[in-house]
Amino acid sequence: MAENPQNEFERMDADEEEEIREEDIVIADMNVEGMPWYKEDAANRPKASGEQLQKGEMKYAVWGAVKAALLIAAIFSAAMIAFTLFCIYVWF
Repeated sequence: MAENPQNEFERMDADEEEEIREEDIVIADMNVEGMPWYKEDAANRPKASGEQLQKGEMKYAVWGAVKAALLIAAIFSAAMIAFTLFCIYVWF
């Protein structure tokens, strides 16, 4: 093993103390009461902890979502106006 790892896999191999087990992480828990695969003992499994956004990051994320929604609304509005103008001046 090289002292200065060149890629991500070598870094992961070098850090053998911390073992990552994907089957222990729950992202979307499908263990729902009433389903045939429901197990009561699996309810206490660790859940994936997502990173919380800082105030500025949240502001930029919300602003990006608002801009995307406004863009879609503008496209639909322009299409509706163009269709209305087409119906008034060309079709009829």
